[in-house]
Amino acid sequence: MQLKYDETNNVVYRVLKNSHLGFTLLELMVCLVIVGILSSIAYGSFQDYVLKVRRSDATITLMHLAVLEENFYNQNMQYSNDISSASGLNHKSILTDEEFYQLSVTVRTQANDGVDSFILKATARTSQSKDKGCLSFTLSNLNEKSSLNSQGVINNNCWH
Repeated sequence: MQLKYDETNNVVYRVLKNSHLGFTLLELMVCLVIVGILSSIAYGSFQDYVLKVRRSDATITLMHLAVLEENFYNQNMQYSNDISSASGLNHKSILTDEEFYQLSVTVRTQANDGVDSFILKATARTSQSKDKGCLSFTLSNLNEKSSLNSQGVINNNCWH
């Protein structure tokens, strides 16, 4: 090691012989490990966020179908069992717009009291079926909303 002095004989800085400019392999590996750990945490959080965002595909489509059912009822005095045909609700498909959920409708005609009802259902499919917290959504003609997790237990947090 060499010392550099100023005019008053004070040490200004030290000069190291054979000093290396750059990183050692160990320093580089530590950085890579840290980046890898942070990336794995971020990717997992991102995947959860994507699944939650896709839930809106189901909820928006179910609300749209409920409006179509009520319009159909106003014109025909009954609800439709058919989602996609022109004689039914005339929705473009039995899948949601982004195709992450399959749609179905159940119509009940109550002969005793003359009150008809429907229940619309969206069930996760393809990559969205990994969303174990909110696997299916239902919406009734009374605007009753519910959702089930992968074990069939009601989860009321899915419609938010």
